[in-house]
Amino acid sequence: MINFHQLAGLLKQLGVAALYALLGLTVLACCSGNGVISIIWLPAGLALSILLMGGNRYACGVFLGALVVNVITINAFWMAVAVAVSNTLEALLGALLLKRYDLFNQSSLSTHNYLQLLIAGGIASVIAALLGTVTLVFSGFLTGETFFRYLSYWWRGDTLGIALITPMMLVWRRAPDDWLRPNRLIEFIVLIATAFLAGQMIFMGWMHDAVGDVAKAYWMFLFITWAAVRMGPHALVIILVMTAIQGLFGAQQGTGFFAEDIAKTYLTSYWSFMAILSVTGMTLATYFVARRRAEQTLTASEGYQRAIFNATPDAMLISDKRGIITQVNRQAELMLGYKLGELVGQSIEVLVPEGFRPNHPELHAKYVAAPVARPLGVGRTVQARRKDGSSFDVDISVSPIKTEQGLFFASALRDVTLRKQADAHLRVAAIAFESNEPMVITDADNIILQVNRAFTESTGYTKEEAVGQKISLLKSGRHGAAFYAAMWETIKSTGTWQGEIWDRRKNGEIYPKWLIISVVKGDDGAITHYVGTHIDITERKAAEEQIKQLAFFDPLTQLPNRRLLQERLKHGIDVERRDGKQLALLMLDLDRFKSVNDSLGHLAGDELLQQVAARITARLRDVDMVARLGGDEFIVLLEDIAHPEDAARVAEEIIADLSKPFCVEQGEDIQISASIGISLYPQHGDNPALLMDNADAALYQAKDAGRGCFAYFSEDLTIAARERIALESRLRRAIEQQDLRVFYQPQVDIISGRIVGAEALVRWQDSVEGLIPPIRFIPIAEETGLILVIGEWVLRETCRQGRQWLDAGLPPLTLAVNVSPHQFRRSDICDLVATVLSDTGFPASQLELEITESGLMDNQGNATEILNCLRGQGIRLAIDDFGTGYSSLACLKHFPLDLLKIDKSFIDDIPHLQDDMEIASTIIAMGHILGFKVLAEGVETPEQLMFLQEKGCDMYQGYIKSRPVPAEEFAELLRNQQRRVD
Repeated sequence: MINFHQLAGLLKQLGVAALYALLGLTVLACCSGNGVISIIWLPAGLALSILLMGGNRYACGVFLGALVVNVITINAFWMAVAVAVSNTLEALLGALLLKRYDLFNQSSLSTHNYLQLLIAGGIASVIAALLGTVTLVFSGFLTGETFFRYLSYWWRGDTLGIALITPMMLVWRRAPDDWLRPNRLIEFIVLIATAFLAGQMIFMGWMHDAVGDVAKAYWMFLFITWAAVRMGPHALVIILVMTAIQGLFGAQQGTGFFAEDIAKTYLTSYWSFMAILSVTGMTLATYFVARRRAEQTLTASEGYQRAIFNATPDAMLISDKRGIITQVNRQAELMLGYKLGELVGQSIEVLVPEGFRPNHPELHAKYVAAPVARPLGVGRTVQARRKDGSSFDVDISVSPIKTEQGLFFASALRDVTLRKQADAHLRVAAIAFESNEPMVITDADNIILQVNRAFTESTGYTKEEAVGQKISLLKSGRHGAAFYAAMWETIKSTGTWQGEIWDRRKNGEIYPKWLIISVVKGDDGAITHYVGTHIDITERKAAEEQIKQLAFFDPLTQLPNRRLLQERLKHGIDVERRDGKQLALLMLDLDRFKSVNDSLGHLAGDELLQQVAARITARLRDVDMVARLGGDEFIVLLEDIAHPEDAARVAEEIIADLSKPFCVEQGEDIQISASIGISLYPQHGDNPALLMDNADAALYQAKDAGRGCFAYFSEDLTIAARERIALESRLRRAIEQQDLRVFYQPQVDIISGRIVGAEALVRWQDSVEGLIPPIRFIPIAEETGLILVIGEWVLRETCRQGRQWLDAGLPPLTLAVNVSPHQFRRSDICDLVATVLSDTGFPASQLELEITESGLMDNQGNATEILNCLRGQGIRLAIDDFGTGYSSLACLKHFPLDLLKIDKSFIDDIPHLQDDMEIASTIIAMGHILGFKVLAEGVETPEQLMFLQEKGCDMYQGYIKSRPVPAEEFAELLRNQQRRVD
């Protein structure tokens, strides 16, 4: 899902594109003769300004805007793409040339930088002009004879656009400092108004009868000069753009100074005039701005020096070579106890204590003869005398100053008392630091040397427990070796590291902190110590988690909200699309919820919603998701479903759960129901919005159908799902009411024609539909797990019937029972068979279990073990539907099998389909080679039987002999066969 920063970036790109397109279409509509090329292309300056201010990442926005303009104007997509590429390359090249000068990070535009801008813009414009004109010529939009004219026209338009718009963006990104003053604001308004009026008279022909030919273009230089000298670049760029627009409109309308310029020079005069006007105005403006700034800097410098002289904390005195004080700062007067101006004109000796005065003249003369600068801290400490006669220790610094007026000396006096106070302050600061943030100092081997009190409070380790231990004492085990390797690599290369890390306190609590590690190196550059400080961010992480909870989860039910659902649904669609699977979206609405709110109050309604959320969640798998959209609407996301009907089954279960009474604190049982709308991916949509809409539409269908039910977005799916669920319910009842029957289909020896066995086939004797074939209910039984119950019943019923036939004196024969893959995967299949044989007394040698080829291959790991277990009981084993799976002969020869059953699909088209005849022949031959008997299923015609006899097939079963029949009819078949033999 797109996060906030990505969305903001996308909106900025679209904003750039929209601004570029709007400006470009406006310019072409107003200022272009052929609708494609303009003598003034303002978007070029806009694009260059945007890339300089925002970086090359906005090139995409520039390209998109240029593409929109060119698609609309040129009406040929690939030609528009080529021209848009040229526009974008022009901006990128201009930005590349100018970024080395960092123009947009300077406080003002200098004359030098403005000229660099013009040169870079002119060079970059060549790219757009050349590529654009070549594209238009090759596409047939322009003729080859006009190539150089339009090349020049294009280049001039882009260059002029850069010369006008880029400086305007540069200067107006910072508002003028003093324009809010009334006099400056009035002057600006008067300037713009008069310049506009003059432009209208010169270029648009206003008051032509009154002024006649007096209105000349050079009038504009007066306003340009006025703006440059008085108002600076901010007003100048506005007048330049305004003049450019007026001149171009006048030329197009055939009025004013450039009335004939289009016809005579194709606006060359106009372009030259604007170029000269722009360069002249910007040069004047930048020159006067630079001059004013230089004057301000000089004045400020003098002021700074005076301020520094007066603001320095040391006492400063200036004296001439005779020792007469010429200047002092306020600190000197305060320190020495003199009033303002009292020291000026006096000898420096007044500051020397009485005991030192006799030696002072000699020392002063020696220093004047050979003056040497003595900075503070390297000179000696001397005694100074205050006005009241008291003395105090000072550090003194004396520096000679040579000027045109002669030699002067600057003396700085620093009261030692202040230094002592500063030392005291440092000690206080050290104490404050000690109690501020947790800090630890280790040696180069990460042995803890020192910790502060905050560290002991944060980690729980006392100073005695921590000092001498490895810093790994704090490791939480939450970070891997790669994390620490990267951290120490950064420390080694940069000398510092900071980031979030999880450590362990003494009590075992793992907590997050923001850790800063700094390296301390000795004079030789080798690491001597590491200093670590950290901030416990447990509360911040908890706040972040709370924000995440509020952003992605419903505060009432703690279920995911719409935002998280959208992300999960989008991810689910991507996964299912990749894996070729399907998912379901169930939109659920509570019926009669409003009545609960109205009658019992919102607190009861909120509690009911919480209980509803809990019931739905309990019904779902861990991989599924339930979210609350708001009010009484919920969404269930079912991923990786095998069949569309699975969604209906879950919907029925949820409806049943929610139909049970709810008990709220108000003491009343509440009875509600739910309606559910279902949409499926990919059948009903391939994106989140469409699936949500279709689920909503299906929900309304469910409500229209009477509430308390579900509906698919597709009516056919709804009917099929409801029928399937109804069939499942009836099947469960049929099992409970013993409505299942076992039918038997004879298996015949192909040589003798005698019945030697039978396959037991389950049927459902329904009271409404009559006999239901297995093709309708076996898939449902396999999906729901009922196949295990049915399979056990068929096995037990077949063995019971077989024992009954033996007791009735019928000849012994093999009874084959199908084992589903679900049964075969169960580890207790051997125990089940043994138990059934023991309970029924049916001989194991007469029981044959048929296992499908795919069932064996899906369970290869345990297949041999299970088969050997069954064979150990004396049971015959057969592979059913052979040829339809992907069994390996290498595996097949190791299985203890007795019989291969050729699938009916290979028999149906014999003798008409040569491929099936060859496949059947191969299976028969392969089975005999491996030592297996071979039985063909689905034999229905004499031709099929004759073919199988020729190929040496051992047995067959099919309608040619008998359909599957009830036990009584099959017993009669055996008696008839026995009578014929007798």
